[in-house]
Amino acid sequence: MSKDYVPVIDGSDIEPFALRSQSLFVLFNSTGVKSGGNAAIHEQDRICIRQVGHYPIATVVPGALLHELLYNVT
Repeated sequence: MSKDYVPVIDGSDIEPFALRSQSLFVLFNSTGVKSGGNAAIHEQDRICIRQVGHYPIATVVPGALLHELLYNVT
């Protein structure tokens, strides 16, 4: 794996007020990322919300790549 592969946060990484270590990686360069690989877009702190069951689960995520299925607020 090259340095262009970076960890990405998936819904299963989100716990109430906590974040598990990431095990999913994506190719983060101009051809592999829809935004063209602009790191400034993805390096913002966010509040991530995962909806499972009856109650949403949320945590603060320091600048990191997020899977597209997560709700997030910058």
